[in-house]
Amino acid sequence: MHSAGHIPGATMFEVRGRESLVFTGDLQTVSTDLVTGCKPVKCDTLVVESTYAGRQHPDRLKTEYEFLQFVESIVRIGGYVVVPAFAVGRTQEVLMTLARQRFETFLDGMGKAVNSIYVEHQGYTRSTKKLRQAMNRTRVVHSARDRDKALGAEVIVTTSGMLDGGPVLRYLDAIVDDPNSAVCLTGYQIPETNGRRLVDEGMLEIDGALVKPKFQLRQFDFSAHAGHNELVEFIEGCDPKRVVLMHGDNRQALADALPGRECLLPVEGQWYSI
Repeated sequence: MHSAGHIPGATMFEVRGRESLVFTGDLQTVSTDLVTGCKPVKCDTLVVESTYAGRQHPDRLKTEYEFLQFVESIVRIGGYVVVPAFAVGRTQEVLMTLARQRFETFLDGMGKAVNSIYVEHQGYTRSTKKLRQAMNRTRVVHSARDRDKALGAEVIVTTSGMLDGGPVLRYLDAIVDDPNSAVCLTGYQIPETNGRRLVDEGMLEIDGALVKPKFQLRQFDFSAHAGHNELVEFIEGCDPKRVVLMHGDNRQALADALPGRECLLPVEGQWYSI
Protein backbone atom coordinates (compact mmCIF):
# COMPACT_ATOMS: atom_id res chain seq x y z
CA MET A 1 0.00 0.00 0.00
CA HIS A 2 1.12 3.56 -0.81
CA SER A 3 -0.40 6.91 0.15
CA ALA A 4 -2.49 8.39 -2.68
CA GLY A 5 -2.36 11.95 -1.29
CA HIS A 6 -6.07 12.54 -2.00
CA ILE A 7 -7.38 12.71 1.56
CA PRO A 8 -6.01 11.20 4.79
CA GLY A 9 -6.08 7.42 4.39
CA ALA A 10 -6.44 7.43 0.59
CA THR A 11 -4.39 4.49 -0.67
CA MET A 12 -2.82 3.18 -3.87
CA PHE A 13 -2.42 -0.59 -4.10
CA GLU A 14 0.61 -2.26 -5.66
CA VAL A 15 0.14 -5.91 -6.67
CA ARG A 16 3.25 -7.93 -7.51
CA GLY A 17 3.32 -11.16 -9.50
CA ARG A 18 5.00 -12.02 -12.79
CA GLU A 19 4.34 -8.37 -13.51
CA SER A 20 3.45 -5.51 -11.18
CA LEU A 21 0.21 -3.51 -11.19
CA VAL A 22 -0.60 -0.29 -9.37
CA PHE A 23 -4.22 0.81 -8.80
CA THR A 24 -4.31 4.46 -7.73
CA GLY A 25 -7.91 5.32 -6.90
CA ASP A 26 -8.27 9.10 -6.46
CA LEU A 27 -4.86 10.74 -6.21
CA GLN A 28 -3.19 14.08 -5.57
CA THR A 29 0.51 14.78 -6.12
CA VAL A 30 0.55 18.32 -4.68
CA SER A 31 1.15 18.56 -0.93
CA THR A 32 -1.33 20.56 1.14
CA ASP A 33 -1.53 21.52 4.81
CA LEU A 34 -3.43 18.31 5.45
CA VAL A 35 -1.82 15.62 3.28
CA THR A 36 1.52 15.02 1.57
CA GLY A 37 1.22 14.50 -2.20
CA CYS A 38 1.75 10.97 -3.51
CA LYS A 39 4.85 9.76 -5.33
CA PRO A 40 5.10 7.58 -8.47
CA VAL A 41 5.48 3.81 -8.05
CA LYS A 42 7.31 1.89 -10.78
CA CYS A 43 5.07 -0.75 -12.35
CA ASP A 44 4.22 -2.66 -15.52
CA THR A 45 0.51 -1.74 -15.52
CA LEU A 46 -0.94 1.43 -14.03
CA VAL A 47 -4.67 1.81 -13.41
CA VAL A 48 -5.10 5.52 -12.78
CA GLU A 49 -7.88 8.07 -12.35
CA SER A 50 -8.32 10.85 -14.93
CA THR A 51 -10.82 13.16 -13.25
CA TYR A 52 -9.08 16.35 -14.37
CA ALA A 53 -7.72 15.11 -17.69
CA GLY A 54 -7.45 18.10 -20.00
CA ARG A 55 -7.86 20.59 -17.13
CA GLN A 56 -5.39 22.37 -14.90
CA HIS A 57 -5.74 23.61 -11.34
CA PRO A 58 -4.60 27.12 -10.40
CA ASP A 59 -1.56 27.34 -8.13
CA ARG A 60 -2.64 26.03 -4.73
CA LEU A 61 -0.84 28.64 -2.61
CA LYS A 62 -2.29 31.42 -4.76
CA THR A 63 -5.79 29.98 -4.31
CA GLU A 64 -5.38 29.85 -0.54
CA TYR A 65 -4.08 33.45 -0.49
CA GLU A 66 -7.00 34.70 -2.61
CA PHE A 67 -9.44 32.84 -0.37
CA LEU A 68 -8.07 34.49 2.78
CA GLN A 69 -8.02 37.90 1.12
CA PHE A 70 -11.65 37.56 0.09
CA VAL A 71 -12.75 36.41 3.55
CA GLU A 72 -10.93 39.37 5.09
CA SER A 73 -12.62 41.79 2.67
CA ILE A 74 -16.06 40.53 3.72
CA VAL A 75 -15.26 40.60 7.43
CA ARG A 76 -13.91 44.15 7.06
CA ILE A 77 -17.27 45.47 5.82
CA GLY A 78 -19.14 43.70 8.61
CA GLY A 79 -20.27 40.72 6.57
CA TYR A 80 -20.46 37.05 7.43
CA VAL A 81 -18.80 34.25 5.43
CA VAL A 82 -20.33 30.80 5.02
CA VAL A 83 -17.93 28.12 3.74
CA PRO A 84 -19.77 24.94 2.70
CA ALA A 85 -17.24 22.10 2.85
CA PHE A 86 -17.17 18.32 2.47
CA ALA A 87 -16.83 16.70 5.90
CA VAL A 88 -13.93 14.46 4.90
CA GLY A 89 -10.75 16.27 3.92
CA ARG A 90 -12.13 19.61 2.72
CA THR A 91 -13.34 20.81 6.11
CA GLN A 92 -9.92 20.18 7.61
CA GLU A 93 -8.12 21.87 4.67
CA VAL A 94 -10.29 24.97 5.03
CA LEU A 95 -9.87 25.18 8.80
CA MET A 96 -6.08 24.91 8.49
CA THR A 97 -6.05 27.65 5.87
CA LEU A 98 -8.29 29.93 7.95
CA ALA A 99 -6.05 29.36 10.99
CA ARG A 100 -3.33 31.43 9.32
CA GLN A 101 -5.40 34.50 10.19
CA ARG A 102 -7.33 35.12 13.36
CA PHE A 103 -10.89 35.07 12.09
CA GLU A 104 -13.65 34.21 14.54
CA THR A 105 -14.48 30.81 13.05
CA PHE A 106 -17.20 28.31 13.93
CA LEU A 107 -17.48 24.69 12.76
CA ASP A 108 -20.77 22.86 12.32
CA GLY A 109 -21.85 19.59 10.67
CA MET A 110 -20.25 16.19 10.09
CA GLY A 111 -16.74 17.63 9.87
CA LYS A 112 -16.67 17.74 13.67
CA ALA A 113 -16.64 13.93 13.92
CA VAL A 114 -14.10 13.58 11.11
CA ASN A 115 -11.73 15.98 12.90
CA SER A 116 -11.76 13.73 15.96
CA ILE A 117 -11.06 10.61 13.88
CA TYR A 118 -8.07 12.23 12.15
CA VAL A 119 -6.58 13.39 15.44
CA GLU A 120 -7.07 10.00 17.10
CA HIS A 121 -5.43 8.12 14.20
CA GLN A 122 -2.13 9.90 13.81
CA GLY A 123 0.13 9.30 10.86
CA TYR A 124 -2.44 9.79 8.10
CA THR A 125 -2.24 13.58 8.06
CA ARG A 126 0.80 15.65 7.23
CA SER A 127 0.86 17.20 10.71
CA THR A 128 -1.48 16.25 13.53
CA LYS A 129 -0.04 19.17 15.50
CA LYS A 130 -1.11 21.73 12.89
CA LEU A 131 -4.55 20.17 12.60
CA ARG A 132 -4.96 20.38 16.38
CA GLN A 133 -3.87 24.01 16.32
CA ALA A 134 -6.48 24.79 13.68
CA MET A 135 -9.14 22.99 15.71
CA ASN A 136 -8.16 24.91 18.85
CA ARG A 137 -8.71 28.19 16.97
CA THR A 138 -12.19 27.06 15.92
CA ARG A 139 -15.35 27.15 18.01
CA VAL A 140 -17.49 24.04 17.60
CA VAL A 141 -21.29 24.12 17.38
CA HIS A 142 -22.84 21.61 19.77
CA SER A 143 -26.34 23.01 20.28
CA ALA A 144 -29.02 25.34 18.95
CA ARG A 145 -27.67 28.02 21.26
CA ASP A 146 -24.22 27.60 19.70
CA ARG A 147 -25.78 28.03 16.24
CA ASP A 148 -27.22 31.35 17.35
CA LYS A 149 -23.75 32.40 18.48
CA ALA A 150 -22.25 31.25 15.19
CA LEU A 151 -24.66 33.52 13.33
CA GLY A 152 -22.89 36.46 14.98
CA ALA A 153 -19.38 35.30 14.13
CA GLU A 154 -17.19 36.07 11.11
CA VAL A 155 -16.81 32.66 9.42
CA ILE A 156 -18.76 29.41 9.61
CA VAL A 157 -17.46 26.20 8.01
CA THR A 158 -20.20 23.60 7.67
CA THR A 159 -21.71 20.74 5.69
CA SER A 160 -23.06 19.97 3.24
CA GLY A 161 -20.51 21.00 0.64
CA MET A 162 -23.09 21.02 -2.17
CA LEU A 163 -25.83 22.78 -0.15
CA ASP A 164 -28.23 19.85 -0.38
CA GLY A 165 -28.86 19.53 3.34
CA GLY A 166 -27.35 19.86 6.77
CA PRO A 167 -26.73 22.95 8.92
CA VAL A 168 -25.50 25.03 5.96
CA LEU A 169 -29.08 25.84 4.90
CA ARG A 170 -29.79 27.53 8.25
CA TYR A 171 -26.77 29.78 7.83
CA LEU A 172 -27.59 30.56 4.19
CA ASP A 173 -31.12 31.51 5.19
CA ALA A 174 -29.68 33.97 7.70
CA ILE A 175 -27.63 35.85 5.06
CA VAL A 176 -29.81 35.36 1.97
CA ASP A 177 -30.74 39.08 1.84
CA ASP A 178 -27.37 40.47 2.96
CA PRO A 179 -25.18 41.81 0.11
CA ASN A 180 -22.30 42.34 2.54
CA SER A 181 -22.08 38.63 3.38
CA ALA A 182 -20.72 35.86 1.18
CA VAL A 183 -20.65 32.16 0.39
CA CYS A 184 -17.33 30.58 -0.57
CA LEU A 185 -17.71 27.31 -2.46
CA THR A 186 -14.58 25.17 -2.11
CA GLY A 187 -15.64 21.97 -3.89
CA TYR A 188 -17.07 20.69 -7.15
CA GLN A 189 -20.83 21.12 -7.44
CA ILE A 190 -22.45 18.10 -9.10
CA PRO A 191 -25.21 18.85 -11.63
CA GLU A 192 -28.73 18.98 -10.15
CA THR A 193 -27.45 19.84 -6.66
CA ASN A 194 -28.47 22.97 -4.81
CA GLY A 195 -24.92 24.26 -5.11
CA ARG A 196 -24.86 23.79 -8.88
CA ARG A 197 -28.19 25.61 -9.20
CA LEU A 198 -26.71 28.52 -7.24
CA VAL A 199 -23.67 28.67 -9.54
CA ASP A 200 -25.53 28.26 -12.83
CA GLU A 201 -28.82 30.03 -12.14
CA GLY A 202 -28.17 32.27 -9.16
CA MET A 203 -31.04 30.55 -7.34
CA LEU A 204 -31.11 28.59 -4.10
CA GLU A 205 -33.65 26.20 -2.58
CA ILE A 206 -34.29 26.73 1.13
CA ASP A 207 -37.15 24.95 2.94
CA GLY A 208 -38.68 23.95 -0.38
CA ALA A 209 -38.78 27.49 -1.78
CA LEU A 210 -36.57 28.88 -4.55
CA VAL A 211 -35.00 32.22 -3.64
CA LYS A 212 -32.59 34.59 -5.35
CA PRO A 213 -29.94 35.40 -2.74
CA LYS A 214 -28.29 38.79 -2.44
CA PHE A 215 -25.11 37.54 -0.79
CA GLN A 216 -21.83 37.47 -2.71
CA LEU A 217 -20.70 34.16 -4.21
CA ARG A 218 -17.14 33.04 -4.91
CA GLN A 219 -15.63 29.69 -5.92
CA PHE A 220 -12.16 28.55 -4.89
CA ASP A 221 -10.40 25.49 -6.30
CA PHE A 222 -9.40 23.38 -3.28
CA SER A 223 -9.60 20.18 -5.34
CA ALA A 224 -8.05 17.03 -3.87
CA HIS A 225 -7.46 15.55 -7.36
CA ALA A 226 -4.32 15.91 -9.46
CA GLY A 227 -4.65 18.22 -12.47
CA HIS A 228 -3.75 17.24 -16.04
CA ASN A 229 -0.05 18.09 -15.87
CA GLU A 230 0.34 16.39 -12.49
CA LEU A 231 -1.32 13.26 -13.85
CA VAL A 232 1.03 13.17 -16.83
CA GLU A 233 4.08 13.68 -14.61
CA PHE A 234 2.90 10.98 -12.19
CA ILE A 235 2.29 8.45 -14.99
CA GLU A 236 5.66 9.13 -16.57
CA GLY A 237 7.28 8.65 -13.16
CA CYS A 238 5.61 5.25 -12.78
CA ASP A 239 6.96 4.33 -16.26
CA PRO A 240 4.38 1.60 -16.99
CA LYS A 241 4.20 -0.60 -20.08
CA ARG A 242 0.47 0.11 -20.23
CA VAL A 243 -1.88 2.65 -18.69
CA VAL A 244 -5.55 1.99 -17.90
CA LEU A 245 -7.43 5.30 -17.63
CA MET A 246 -10.44 5.35 -15.32
CA HIS A 247 -12.84 7.80 -13.63
CA GLY A 248 -12.84 10.72 -16.07
CA ASP A 249 -14.99 12.45 -18.66
CA ASN A 250 -12.06 13.36 -20.93
CA ARG A 251 -9.75 10.34 -20.80
CA GLN A 252 -8.67 10.75 -24.42
CA ALA A 253 -6.99 14.08 -23.58
CA LEU A 254 -4.77 12.25 -21.10
CA ALA A 255 -4.10 9.38 -23.51
CA ASP A 256 -3.04 11.92 -26.16
CA ALA A 257 -0.51 13.36 -23.71
CA LEU A 258 1.18 9.94 -23.34
CA PRO A 259 2.63 9.22 -26.79
CA GLY A 260 4.41 5.89 -27.08
CA ARG A 261 2.54 4.31 -24.18
CA GLU A 262 -0.18 1.70 -24.52
CA CYS A 263 -3.36 3.26 -23.16
CA LEU A 264 -6.61 1.45 -22.45
CA LEU A 265 -9.89 3.34 -21.99
CA PRO A 266 -12.21 0.65 -20.59
CA VAL A 267 -15.89 0.66 -21.50
CA GLU A 268 -18.52 -0.64 -19.09
CA GLY A 269 -19.54 -4.23 -19.83
CA GLN A 270 -16.39 -5.18 -21.76
CA TRP A 271 -13.58 -7.47 -20.57
CA TYR A 272 -9.89 -6.70 -21.04
CA SER A 273 -6.78 -8.83 -20.75
CA ILE A 274 -3.60 -7.09 -19.64
